[in-house]
Amino acid sequence: MSARAVLPLLINRRSLSQRTSVLTVIAYAVPTAIILTVAGGAWAFFRWTPERFPGTEDLSGMYQVLAVFASILLLIPAANLGAAAAKLSARRNDLRLSTLSLLGASPGTVRAVALAEPLLLAGVGILAGVLGYLAMLLPFSRIHFQNEPLGYTAMLLPWWALLAGIAVMAVLSLVSAALGLRRVSVSPLGVRMRQQAQRAGVLRVVIGGVLLAGACAVAVGLNVVPLGAGVAIGVALGVVAAGLLILGLIGGWIVQLSGRIAAKVATRPQDLMAARIVCDVPKQCWQRVSGLAMTAFAAVFLGAGVAIISEANAEAMNPAEAALMVDIRTGLLLTVGIAFLLIGATAVINQNVDILDRAEVYRGLHAVGMGDAALTRLSIRTVTIPVAASIVFGVFSALVLALPLVGMALVFAPLSMLACALVCVLGTLLLWLAVRLSGRAVLGVADVARTV
Repeated sequence: MSARAVLPLLINRRSLSQRTSVLTVIAYAVPTAIILTVAGGAWAFFRWTPERFPGTEDLSGMYQVLAVFASILLLIPAANLGAAAAKLSARRNDLRLSTLSLLGASPGTVRAVALAEPLLLAGVGILAGVLGYLAMLLPFSRIHFQNEPLGYTAMLLPWWALLAGIAVMAVLSLVSAALGLRRVSVSPLGVRMRQQAQRAGVLRVVIGGVLLAGACAVAVGLNVVPLGAGVAIGVALGVVAAGLLILGLIGGWIVQLSGRIAAKVATRPQDLMAARIVCDVPKQCWQRVSGLAMTAFAAVFLGAGVAIISEANAEAMNPAEAALMVDIRTGLLLTVGIAFLLIGATAVINQNVDILDRAEVYRGLHAVGMGDAALTRLSIRTVTIPVAASIVFGVFSALVLALPLVGMALVFAPLSMLACALVCVLGTLLLWLAVRLSGRAVLGVADVARTV
């Protein structure tokens, strides 16, 4: 049984029109479109000319630095969404691969099928993302900076940058599919997933703690050592970038710790089970909420930025500087809005991945009498526990770094705290809604038990 004979039977209109297939295509299309759009915006600022924006000769560097930093902030959740898409594409084939192996297909044929469909869906999604990028330029190019729209042609990436973006997403899908095969054991008796217990390494926590202390010391030093404006801004952005790295290092351990605490205070069986799931797969749970943690981290600095803009004396500025303050606010809102879109999409995809991973568990629980409401609560609690931990951890880490950078008066200004609270609340609601939308998938998996 060759791969050439099997592929048309397994990869057809019916299989490609399934809900998980459509979700996979969307999950590739969204990050591709957003990454290209954000890169196009940054490219427009690097093509900034004094002739088009007179009086901004001294500000063009500021715009470019802020554009690059915003792009980096958005690349992290976009990459998470792309990785989630690859995982969903790999998980959905387990049953069919098992059947194929039992029918006599060779391990090579099974592996070829396991790689072919994810790559096909990724290709369709990436192509749709490129078309989405060209469509998204229409509204985004009309956003004003320095009282002028950026322009459609200014945001069009050169052909080499466009191909580079497509290549990055294609390589991500290929690597994720190949890594997914490492978890698959193919034998004449079928296909099974290799399960390994996840542990949040203590070494990562130690390194993260050292980095946090070092970043805090650098932030304090900015107020002591006289530096030029450009150097100071670069160092400050480096401190913020270090904070994001710290989140990635310690996040899994924080989520596992929150699961242990939740297990001790649980009063319902489904709450205890959810806490144990979080403890067993802390890295997986962290990946689902890492975008929200980084948004909460950025929200503290966003709030301080809003407070700075509100206290700025527009009368003492020239027109270009006054426009810069407005543009910073516009950029902050755009960054948070796009981050919310990515967080919501990632939550939906990751929730479906988790449901497919734990399908047998849900079927078994339903078979022994757990009702639909309890199953739904179990799936929701596996998300809300790490969500709470990620917000607290993100805000705390940001406060440690923001206080020496901008001062207590700006960090705890009413407008600053309001902006931070709004971002955290909206992000939590968005994740909750995304998980609720995936509730039907849990019940759909449990329905299999009803028919057995």
